[in-house]
Amino acid sequence: MNLRKAKDDPGWEPDFPEGISYGLLADLTKIGWGIYEYTLDDANENWKPAKPVSEELEALIDSGRRYPPALAIARDQMNHLFHGQRPSQDEFAEAYAKEIQSRLANQHKAPYLLAQVTRTELGYLYSPEWYWALRIKGDPPMVYWVSDDYFVYRNPLSDFDLTDEQIERLQY
Repeated sequence: MNLRKAKDDPGWEPDFPEGISYGLLADLTKIGWGIYEYTLDDANENWKPAKPVSEELEALIDSGRRYPPALAIARDQMNHLFHGQRPSQDEFAEAYAKEIQSRLANQHKAPYLLAQVTRTELGYLYSPEWYWALRIKGDPPMVYWVSDDYFVYRNPLSDFDLTDEQIERLQY
């Protein structure tokens, strides 16, 4: 979806009809568009985006919802892959699809695990829920984890209930 000036604040928003709820899956800073998931409401039940993703990418995104690290890491990789570049929408979608495919195909080798959080931070983390922990690094050690909307965040190790074995596994 292309972005437009937001109606209710000074920022930008995707060019969806009024009443459609959406979530960002992938974009690049200041590129003017992104890949979004959306839910139609009754008033917009027949609406379709001008440039929908391919059936292949749609299937990969659906699969990635069942393995959130694939979507979160693919999103992060796009900024590394296209750092400072302005790919076309097709180039971006193809690279994003390849990254999701790679993460799904290699999930059996990944050290990621579900970890229970020890505290609540409204809008962010909810104890005693479980989130995908991707890695631990830094001093002090930080846990890189996947949010419900497929972003990678980092929090102190103390925010997660991890065993010594799990900590070792995540310090690759």
